[in-house]
Amino acid sequence: MSRALFVEGLATVGYELASPPNETANQLRLSGRVNQSRTPSWLTTIELLAIAARKQDWSIDISKHYFVPDPLAEVVESGAEPINGTHVLVEWRIIVQAPNIAGHYGALAELIAKVQQPRSELMEVPLHAPPNRNALKNGKGAQGTMSAKVGPGYRGDGR
Repeated sequence: MSRALFVEGLATVGYELASPPNETANQLRLSGRVNQSRTPSWLTTIELLAIAARKQDWSIDISKHYFVPDPLAEVVESGAEPINGTHVLVEWRIIVQAPNIAGHYGALAELIAKVQQPRSELMEVPLHAPPNRNALKNGKGAQGTMSAKVGPGYRGDGR
């Protein structure tokens, strides 16, 4: 299997390459970003790869790299922008090492394929009901658990 298949697998969990991969016979080095909305998939992938690496003949190092890009660094150094922490960017670095690294891309791609993609979650549904939809009528209707009037003979009309 090829390196491209491994990189495509990383893209399915939200990893976007920031620069071309750097590959030698024994090492693959990647730099990329992960959109904040894809963080759950990405963290699951990191966990899966870290656990798998313990039992394999390859090793993996995944870390965050903080940096200020060159054009911004020059602007800050010139004094045109204040040093306040807003110019710092973050990228994820992945370093995979093994003798003959190319022979392990298939296994790495299979591991990433096991990561389940998060499903969207419905947070709100419009009810299309008037604001007084819970008003008591003849002792019937929705009531709060702490303020509900209950007991024998209670009809809701005060009698």
